[in-house]
Amino acid sequence: MGLGCLPERPALARPTAYRPAYHRPGPLGTLSADELCHALGVQTGSTKPNPDNTPSIQSLLASCLGLVTVDREESAVRLVHFTLQEYLNSRSEMFQNPYAVMAEVCLTYLNFDCIRELSPVLDYAPQDYPFLEHASSYWGQYARSETTESVKSLALRVLDRFDSHILAKVFLCRYVNELRWGLARVDKGFSGLHYVAYLGIDEIAEALLDMKAWDVDKPDFIGHTPLIWASMNGCEGIIKLLLEKAGPSLETKDARYGQTPLSWVARSGQEGVVKLLLERGEVNPESRNSDGRTPLSLAAGSGSEGAMKLVLEREDVDPESRDDNNRTTLFWAVLSFLFSGLYIDRM
Repeated sequence: MGLGCLPERPALARPTAYRPAYHRPGPLGTLSADELCHALGVQTGSTKPNPDNTPSIQSLLASCLGLVTVDREESAVRLVHFTLQEYLNSRSEMFQNPYAVMAEVCLTYLNFDCIRELSPVLDYAPQDYPFLEHASSYWGQYARSETTESVKSLALRVLDRFDSHILAKVFLCRYVNELRWGLARVDKGFSGLHYVAYLGIDEIAEALLDMKAWDVDKPDFIGHTPLIWASMNGCEGIIKLLLEKAGPSLETKDARYGQTPLSWVARSGQEGVVKLLLERGEVNPESRNSDGRTPLSLAAGSGSEGAMKLVLEREDVDPESRDDNNRTTLFWAVLSFLFSGLYIDRM
């Protein structure tokens, strides 16, 4: 990939963010000068970096004819004015599959032999590979927006040997508190399936499930199964895939909060998935988390009227149950109302 491809690289674009339960990647930030230069030096289909393909920041700025500048304090590459960003956003036809292109660049980089040979337990991305942190942190967000067969193939190559790739540690150390605080190690059970369930990329998850048999109930380094990760982050497509193709346990609880998948989706108000899970006979709508709260209580506390109504349709749900602090569903609904102004119609 050379400088001539620069207009097809929307490095400063910001895809729509999705609401996280953990610290999932939010809107994309700007690339640093080193990151952008090394990204432009990636030649798709190659297995190793070629320094001759990596432009200097001076060459990059000169080729952009004054439309791009470098913030010297942050070393971040930016468009020269926000009106240029607005113009480019209104001319989407200028860019052909921009997110898929960026995902392919990131995944090609992650599949370089020199990257795959790095120790998977390193705490930080080595300085010799300045694009590693961005590629590890954001390829999934690019792929969520656009996934091509090439992106899928490159992703499967990384995910098939995920436990031996530095990507896992680099990515999760940024977004999972247990790792950021040194309370857990990423090399304990966090598989490619856990990772793609965390990210919520339906097409890649389906291909991964078809590739080989997985132990879908295997907990990772903090006791989460793929279904729990998907439930925590509201990834409805992943949840449906796991239910259809893998038959995971619906009563497994995460190690930290003691919540089942139903509790997580009720808490986040994912009405479609709440209904889907409640239709499964093996689901216990009265399961309690580590604080003694039921899915109904969690839905009430988050102000999700729709999820509450769905749970209350089950005859085996007790609307008067109390948690370990003797608080009722009504208490949590009123608290939610006071803080958010949401009106809960049925109690």
